[in-house]
Amino acid sequence: MLTVLLGAGFSQGINLPGTDAITSHIRSLPLYGVSGDDHHEVPIGNVLWKMANAYYDKPNFETLLHLVESMLSAGRSRFGYTLPDAHKVAFNAFMDIGGRWERLLEQTSLERFGIEMMANVADFLDEKISESSPEKQGVISAFLRPLREHTNVRIATLNYDDAIERSVDTFWDGFTDQNPAGVDYPGFLHEHPLEVLHLHGSIRFAPPESNAQVMPELRRFASNAEAKPQRLARKDLMFVSQAGEILFNGPMLSGLRKTEKLILEPYGLYHQRLVDGLLRCPRFLSIGYGGNDPYINAAVFLSRRVHGDNFRGVYVTKLNDESLSSGETSRALLLPATHSVTYQPEYAQFLERVRQSDFVIQEKRMFLIGTGFPLNDHQRDQMIDFLFGANI
Repeated sequence: MLTVLLGAGFSQGINLPGTDAITSHIRSLPLYGVSGDDHHEVPIGNVLWKMANAYYDKPNFETLLHLVESMLSAGRSRFGYTLPDAHKVAFNAFMDIGGRWERLLEQTSLERFGIEMMANVADFLDEKISESSPEKQGVISAFLRPLREHTNVRIATLNYDDAIERSVDTFWDGFTDQNPAGVDYPGFLHEHPLEVLHLHGSIRFAPPESNAQVMPELRRFASNAEAKPQRLARKDLMFVSQAGEILFNGPMLSGLRKTEKLILEPYGLYHQRLVDGLLRCPRFLSIGYGGNDPYINAAVFLSRRVHGDNFRGVYVTKLNDESLSSGETSRALLLPATHSVTYQPEYAQFLERVRQSDFVIQEKRMFLIGTGFPLNDHQRDQMIDFLFGANI
């Protein structure tokens, strides 16, 4: 079993929208206007973007959702001394967010933005997929073919698009065969030749018509077109975390509190499946992952500790001299660098070795391909030999 992790760089490599494109789209949505002093409406995405840039160095659409969740949580318990403890937000014990943001909190557009944001992302991806070339499907199937010839493949993707599903004939994705399909709970007891696990959701997912279950779960449709009518805003998919904070959950996970949203299945089972694959087999392939999800990093680090010198990791990302010099890639290089780097002063030497090797380097059971996806034939052969060859 080979565990393959796909991040935004994989989708961008086949010309589908990445984080920056999705962020630009969300910022420009005119549907959620907020009234200013002159009673003219401005896009709430732009208001949130200004707030985010005043505080964060590099915000994106996930940062915007996090702001909405945090502001609504704070506003909800502003005067909540009489609320149950489970509904109180800790930072309100130290601050009051009134004044400047009070008008924004009073408007329903903020809540609507949070509830509907990921449905808008899905609609945006629908449009871009319909405009994209079908040639990408051949690129994906050709890439997967030699991997599948050697072993079963478990793909854990962080991307919302259905490019993988469109490129292979037979796969198991944690759902039954019906349409719409429910979670295939017995299927999680078995290993399948090709598994596709959407750790952060998919444009093919939608909630059931009724969400009255004690343990909520999603449905999977045969296509994104069939799922679209079911992605309508669902206020019942908001829930309160143990810390008393409002969180928006649904067919696609976003924001900065993803681990708390795993209670919506199959997300929790997907994460367990990722960890299981990493612990069962010391082979790991990462493509286009930016290193920004601590719970995924922790799973990879755990696998390396368990397997020791038997662990082999391939990391495909997009590097250049400018990004190495500016430090923009420090998160993306976290997993490959820690094969070789023990102490912080060694990191600069590691970057220099990467630069001198033209961004393709093997050392200490780590193979870094810094020229991005797709790979050329030589790189693909090197990767296969590194993962499955007898000597390394």
